[in-house]
Order: sequence, then C-alpha cells, then structure tokens
Amino acid sequence: MDILKFVASLVASLAWPVLVLVALLIFRKPLATLIGRATDIELFGAKVRLGKEIQRAAVSTEAAVASVQSRPEFESAAKPKTRAADRNPWLATLTESPSLAAIYAWAGLEKSLRRLASAFGDASPSSVSVTDLLAGLDKNAVLEPEFTSAAHDLRLIRNRIAYGTATISEAEGLSFINSAWQLSQLADQVVAVHATLK
Repeated sequence: MDILKFVASLVASLAWPVLVLVALLIFRKPLATLIGRATDIELFGAKVRLGKEIQRAAVSTEAAVASVQSRPEFESAAKPKTRAADRNPWLATLTESPSLAAIYAWAGLEKSLRRLASAFGDASPSSVSVTDLLAGLDKNAVLEPEFTSAAHDLRLIRNRIAYGTATISEAEGLSFINSAWQLSQLADQVVAVHATLK
C-alpha cells in the first residue's frame, strides 16, 4: 500500500515537468520563430535583443560608409563602379531562410575583408581570425574605426545565428545582408582605389 502511494506521488510530481518538456519539444520551431522576431526577451536572467543589434549594425554601417567615402583618396580618384543592390547575391536566399542568407552575407563580407588585407600587404590573410584581421586593418589605418565597429557588429550577430542562440526575421535578415553588402562593396572600393594610386 505504501509503495502504491509512493508511485502515485512520484507520478504526480513529475507530470507537470514532463508535460512542459513535451510541449517545448513539440512547439520548438514556432517558439524559435517567435523569439527571433522579438526585440526584447528575458530568459533565465539573460536578455536577447537581436532586433536592436540589427538596427545598431545598420547605423554603424552607415557611419562606416560615410567615414571611408570621405577619405581624400576617394575624392581625388575616380570612384569605381558599385554593384547595384538588386545584384546582391544573398537576396535569393532571404525568403527561404533569413538566417542562412545572413550567414552567406557574412561569408561574402569576410572574403572582401581578406582581399583587402591581401591588397595592403598582409602575407597571410587567410590564416588569421576575422577579429585579428580587422584589428590589423584598423592598426595599419587601412580601415576607419567605424568600419571595424560595423564589421564587428555584424560578426557578433552572425555568430549568434550560426550557433543557434538567435534567429532572425526576414526584415532583420534583409537589414543584415544590406549592411554586409555595403561593407563588402566598400572594402572592394578601397582595394580598387588603392590599386589606382599605386
């Protein structure tokens, strides 16, 4: 009799945690989408603010574009042609998966940064981390601090997406890939202007 009461109390005490766990497993994708669209969430004492991070990255990208394009060599040299925004290769993936589009956009920006480092004499730009690459470009005055800051903002967002700690909506994905596109074009322009001044 005591064993039956013990088993009954054990089942009763475990019922709610098991039910919550099963519900989380069943609704994990809708919950992840909902969390990804929110701009302010608090879970276990940690705040998730990806929407605001995307906005901050867009603002820092605009500052980076303005600071680099105000360089004297950009004014005196013939400005290279920029690729049209509708030619952005990352837009094709956006509606299918905003997170994947952001990861592709970051990979494209990283390629441009490595080309930039190579153009300015870095002998091994492919063997260093992006953080070290940006630090070297900043230290050698190849890039303005605003550019480095914008690239770091995008890198942090990309890392959170890649490691599954955040998801983004289509609008946030569009903002991310537009920022990455602008920085990528800007890095390519710096390479082109540098080549004409050599």
